[in-house]
Amino acid sequence: MRPKPLSIFISAGEPSGDIIAALLARELRRQSPGVRLHGFGGPKLAAAGARVDTSLLRGAVMGGTGLVRHLHLYWSLIRNTARTWRTRPPSAVVLIDFPGFNFRVGKIAHRLGIPVYYYVCPQVWAWAPNRLLTLREIVRRSFPVLPFEEPLHQAFGIRAMFPGHPLLEVLPQRAPDRVRALRAAGLNPGRPVAALLPGSREGEIERILPVQLAAARRIAVRQPALQWAVIAAPGARPHLAPHLTRAAASGLPVHMVLDAGYGIRAHARFAWTASGTSSLELGLLGVPQVVMYRTSAFNWAIGSRVLRIPWVSLVNLLFDRGVVTELLQGALTPDALVRASAPFVRGEGARVAARRRAAELRRMLAGTGASRTVAATILKDFR
Repeated sequence: MRPKPLSIFISAGEPSGDIIAALLARELRRQSPGVRLHGFGGPKLAAAGARVDTSLLRGAVMGGTGLVRHLHLYWSLIRNTARTWRTRPPSAVVLIDFPGFNFRVGKIAHRLGIPVYYYVCPQVWAWAPNRLLTLREIVRRSFPVLPFEEPLHQAFGIRAMFPGHPLLEVLPQRAPDRVRALRAAGLNPGRPVAALLPGSREGEIERILPVQLAAARRIAVRQPALQWAVIAAPGARPHLAPHLTRAAASGLPVHMVLDAGYGIRAHARFAWTASGTSSLELGLLGVPQVVMYRTSAFNWAIGSRVLRIPWVSLVNLLFDRGVVTELLQGALTPDALVRASAPFVRGEGARVAARRRAAELRRMLAGTGASRTVAATILKDFR
């Protein structure tokens, strides 16, 4: 009797997860050409050869109040997934970040006897370390992508392996050509650029981008040569456009840039970014930055009580000190952002220290090649 083909279900709920899922899918197919891949994700995972349901990615939200608005979608996907797996279970399930949904998917798989792997593990150490007990219960292996997470997982009895960070597979090893990158984005290569990264979700953009634009208007009065580029995350352009139209009407020309090749970010004099993966990207690119976070008053009241770490920036967490400025919730104002940016607005001096930190960050996160290692470890369990 011919053995059943290996079938792996990958669950990624956000654009950053879609990129990581695609890298893993390509490695799985390279190392095991007959593997069947399917799951939740977006266009990148689909392009990597998986059969993808994009519903989850379209419903990605930020914070508890956003989650409530999408509960019907989430529970519908969870019910349908459980129903399908009872009769047609995959050989394994790989969860990528997005813990509010993926923990539930993992529990279903575990109850049905399907091996579960968690790649880019949720930062439960920051807000709910007790959930490491749940992780221990449901996963066969975890693949945390921050080096200090591996011993923490192992201390809880989880079979954990730090494979490196998948961002190192995405970011360019050397900065793209400045002139070509800026011209392609409609920017003047002869003038400095400031990059604004207000996040990918509507809630983030509504709370962060107006503050960024107000601060930019104040700096532009004294530094008219600066060009302002808003880096648009996948799917975020409709949420960005009204703000940029109002900014242009007020006399601040702002360029919306996709920056898929990191050319604008790599050559930015400085950047303002929402907390999350983008802060680590800028850190690895050697760009001076200010990190910001603002959510609803309800979410902040809950989150500030359970948060167990002194920083929200992954760069600060990795260095275990405040090497980049953070402006959180009520502290995020145009005046505060202008003051925090003063050291690097006028010149390139701050980039020297940022580039030095970038080299150290790359050493910290190098590992053994994230996607290749994770794929090989999973496949080895089925040989």
